Amino acid sequence: MNLPDDKTADEQGLRVAAERQIDNSPQDAPLARTAEELLHELQVHQVELEMQNEALRQTQLALAESRDRYVDLYEFAPVGYITLSAEGMIEQINLTGATLLGRERKKLLHRSFASLVIAADQDRFVQHFLDVKRGDGRDRAEFELQRGDGTAFQAQLDCVLQKAGAGRTSIGIALTDITERKQAEKARATLEAQLRESQKLQALGTLAGGIAHDFNNVLATILGNVELARQDVGPAHSALESLTEISKVSQRAKHLVDQILAFGRRKLMARTLIDLAPVIEESARLLRATQPAGVSLNVACAPDLPQVLADAMQIEQMLLNLCNNAWQAIEGQSRPGVVEIRLDAYEQARDAAGDAPTALTPRQPAARALCLPGGARQWRRHG
Repeated sequence: MNLPDDKTADEQGLRVAAERQIDNSPQDAPLARTAEELLHELQVHQVELEMQNEALRQTQLALAESRDRYVDLYEFAPVGYITLSAEGMIEQINLTGATLLGRERKKLLHRSFASLVIAADQDRFVQHFLDVKRGDGRDRAEFELQRGDGTAFQAQLDCVLQKAGAGRTSIGIALTDITERKQAEKARATLEAQLRESQKLQALGTLAGGIAHDFNNVLATILGNVELARQDVGPAHSALESLTEISKVSQRAKHLVDQILAFGRRKLMARTLIDLAPVIEESARLLRATQPAGVSLNVACAPDLPQVLADAMQIEQMLLNLCNNAWQAIEGQSRPGVVEIRLDAYEQARDAAGDAPTALTPRQPAARALCLPGGARQWRRHG
């Protein structure tokens, strides 16, 4: 670009335009030739100066508009712009940067930027600042910065080394708040971990279902042979009691296999109308065989209880787990303990509108429901 030639061409154009304007303007009185030439020359220069002045004024307006646009872009950019001196002091900062830092701009100027970095990241920032000064390209890093109100946010710093005359250098920083992005990345990592765990459970369920299916076939053979043996020995044989116990245990094992198959999504658990009292009595019989020393197990089942829609094996497994938890809490105590399992019928009362349940009241003649009132989860000590 040849600026002097462009300037000469502009001046010649202005002079030609000024002469044309003078030639077209009317003359009031005739003058001598020399005077006319002199007047013409003065008028040409006057018009030329006026046109130059107008061109200069338009240029100044354009420069002012351009400056305003630059200021708006700089001050209200979506990221913070910061200029640091070679010593790490803030020389310039736009309004967005001051807003992100939660401080007044005048209080940020001539302040060390490292003081805005949390204590845990300050050493890493200082090393990063030195690396940028020694380099000649762009560098990006993430730090946690502290706002004026004491809260912190995750920030991304895009740094570039800026060189000026006389060997003067500065660091330009583009500051971006990436807190939401970090939170989204953390949530995504959590979801991915949950998905992996779900896939592991699905694979485990498939494996367990396959094993349980084969084991179920073995149990079917055992139960069939036990039934044949019971028919062979007759009702008065001494081995009949043992065969009956084998059948009961095999049935319990079959229920466990059914639960494993349900976990493996190969079989749905079937709920039927059952009496809870026999299930609780059978569970208590199994628990007494393994209860620790110094712990008593009491069972109280009310008479004339309604049936419930449930799976007997799941109820039994729930009682076994609750009682085992109670025993673990009692073990190691100097005084003996008692675990109680109580079964009774209760009626669920409702509010005046008949919509929301309010409380459980002792059983009434109608609308009864069975419940375990927490006896298997509570215990008391004697002493």
